[in-house]
Amino acid sequence: DMSEEARYLSQLLAELLPQEPEALGAAALIGYIHARRKARLRDGVLVPLEEQDSTLWDHALIEQADDTLARAAEHENFGRFQLEAALQQVHVQGVQSGTTNWHAILHLTEGLFRFWPTLGTQVSRAVAVAEVAGAEAALNVLSNMNEAERKGFQPFYAARAHLMVKLDRVSEAIADYEGAIALTTDQASRRWLEKRRDVARARLN
Repeated sequence: DMSEEARYLSQLLAELLPQEPEALGAAALIGYIHARRKARLRDGVLVPLEEQDSTLWDHALIEQADDTLARAAEHENFGRFQLEAALQQVHVQGVQSGTTNWHAILHLTEGLFRFWPTLGTQVSRAVAVAEVAGAEAALNVLSNMNEAERKGFQPFYAARAHLMVKLDRVSEAIADYEGAIALTTDQASRRWLEKRRDVARARLN
């Protein structure tokens, strides 16, 4: 199992380099992701983190990831893996408590984008902006992405479809879902996008 091997190797690296905060951050990040593996699919369809059944999570592994991330923070030398792990932690806590701290998520994604700007981080930032400041503000974030780069970037279309639904621009949402589906090779993710597209189509009838 590749996931189990990645977790094992990240834990081994953290044990070998306990004074290296990014080794600890990577171990925490992989721990959070691995802990949710049994809740990620339902009948072959992707289940987004916020919709997952947390009773299926490995809570001991989540606690271990919490502890590892706290030890990383003690070094006060923050890096990309620690920020990404912190994002995972906030999302996990949101599902567990029923209330997601989107302001914290926005703060973390802005930090990531400032120092490690990627298309994925910009999309994540737009999703957080939508929750904090509304879908129109989030669309402005997406529109600032490089047009040539975003053209073949699946998360861009999936995120914009989500925003179009929020704005009740259903026809545009369907077109963006189609764009995302065309760029998706993972079958579980594809089925989830198809379900979201079909829900949007039903709103037109």
